[in-house]
Amino acid sequence: MLIGSLLAGAALAAGIGGKWDVRAQTPSGREMKLELNLKQEAEKITGTLGSERGTVDISEARIEGGELLFKIAVDGAYTIKLTVSGEMMKGTWTAPDGSTGPVTAARASAALAGKWKLNAKRPQGGEYNAEFEIREEAGKLAGTLLADGAALPLQDVKIEGQDLSFKIAAPNGAYALKLTVAENAMKGSFTGPDSEAGPVTVT
Repeated sequence: MLIGSLLAGAALAAGIGGKWDVRAQTPSGREMKLELNLKQEAEKITGTLGSERGTVDISEARIEGGELLFKIAVDGAYTIKLTVSGEMMKGTWTAPDGSTGPVTAARASAALAGKWKLNAKRPQGGEYNAEFEIREEAGKLAGTLLADGAALPLQDVKIEGQDLSFKIAAPNGAYALKLTVAENAMKGSFTGPDSEAGPVTVT
C-alpha cells in the first residue's frame, strides 16, 4: 500500500505542471481570481500564485495522498491544500490567524479542447444551432464556429476559472458569449449587437 501511494503521488506530481485558473473565497464572501503556475522537476514542485495585484512564489509544495499542499507569504504564511481530480482541484486556504475559505482551480484550456455543439434560444422565439471547436495555440486559446457552411474564427477567447467567454463576428455585428464549464457541458448566455440576448447550452 505504501509503495502504491508513493507511485500515485509521483504520477500526480508529474501531471500538475502548467497554468491553473484559481478562485478563492474570503470569509466575507468576496471572490478572488488568481493564476497558479506550477513546475515539476523530478520530485520538486515550484511555482507562483498571482493576480492583478502581483505575484508571489509558492513554498514547501508537495503531494501527500492525492493532495497538493503549498504555502505563500502574504502578510504571514498562508497554507493551501487542494485535492487533485483530473483537470480540477478543490480545497481550502488557511490564513495565519486561522481563518479559512474554499478554493477551486481549473486547468480548463486542456479540458476545453475539441468540438462542441451549441444551442442558443432567441428571445422572440426560435433557436440557433451550430458547432464550434476550441484548440490551444502557443499557450493561448483559439477556436472556430462552424455553421451554414461557413467557418468563423472565435475572437477574444478567454478562460477564467470555469468561465469561458468569446466573441463571434457576424455581418450585423459581434455576438458575445459567456459560458460556465461543468465537465462535458456548458451553460450561459449570448448578447447580440442589437442587445438581443438569450440562453445558451453547449454539449
